[in-house]
Amino acid sequence: MRASPLGLLLLLSACDPAAIATFDIHPQPGHVHIDSSLVLDATRTGQDFARRYQLISRQSKECASGEYSGNDTTGGRRLGLSLCLAKSRDGFRYTLVEAITFSWGPKGAALRDELADTLRRRYGDAVVVNITRK
Repeated sequence: MRASPLGLLLLLSACDPAAIATFDIHPQPGHVHIDSSLVLDATRTGQDFARRYQLISRQSKECASGEYSGNDTTGGRRLGLSLCLAKSRDGFRYTLVEAITFSWGPKGAALRDELADTLRRRYGDAVVVNITRK
């Protein structure tokens, strides 16, 4: 049985052994609008990052715009790394999860930081970033 990223996120948040980063793009009056072109652009951006960081595409209902997974390491241990792309109720969300760990591995940290910088440059104040375990 394959665990969904949101189910995994809920399980991990209860146990707290994960590094999680969410990047929400929310509409801003007069600036960013949530429409099909934004969803397409946000999806392409996520796909580009997944390709650069060698994450493999997976099927997911929760991640309607794409789910990507791969591996990272920290302290000699292998970690699971996943990126979920989905339109949210009032915008678009990227969810990056590194499990099962209490710290980010080098690949996850680099992806997290580069994605944050790229989204802030592209969408400015419309991006809300929430990162655990810096």
